[in-house]
Amino acid sequence: MNILVTGASGFLGKTLIPKLIARGDIVFGLSRHPPEASEMVVPLVGDVTKPNLGLKQVPQGISSL
Repeated sequence: MNILVTGASGFLGKTLIPKLIARGDIVFGLSRHPPEASEMVVPLVGDVTKPNLGLKQVPQGISSL
């Protein structure tokens, strides 16, 4: 499953991401200072207060409202 984690570099994000990876999820980590890329982590620099999360293009697998 593809999971978007906002605040990926914060306390909760740093705690949650390893648990999601252990479940086999692909994690899209959104933050001003995103986590390092890996096979299971896609780092995204963005802002939740902006349309499309402040991303120029929303990656496939993530639906933006």
